[in-house]
Amino acid sequence: RREQREREAAAAALLRARVDAAASEGRSHLLAFSHYPVDYLRGRWSAAGETLGMLRDRRVALAYFAGHRHGTENNTGPLSEPAQAFTLGGGGGWSCDGDQGYLVGEVLSDGSWDNLRLVRMERSEC
Repeated sequence: RREQREREAAAAALLRARVDAAASEGRSHLLAFSHYPVDYLRGRWSAAGETLGMLRDRRVALAYFAGHRHGTENNTGPLSEPAQAFTLGGGGGWSCDGDQGYLVGEVLSDGSWDNLRLVRMERSEC
């Protein structure tokens, strides 16, 4: 358990370093990939609270992509704003829970992103 908390703290520190670097270099956008959706971070441990705080950092536009669950969801809301947050764990594997689909968007030549949106699939295609 101690090792897990150390990895969580290291992941939060890495995200903080990336957000700080992007802001200091004048980059306007950042993509972050994680295992846990934003609602799993609420109230769990101090590193998770730090991660949620970074999602609210207004120096860069952040898109946060997570998995863990077996569905595809837009999790943008009070826990993540102004960051855009998505759970992209659908499409098969162990189970198909909830809505299925994928995320589409554009990554532009300047490193920014735009037009992030979910595309839904019929559950029968899972």
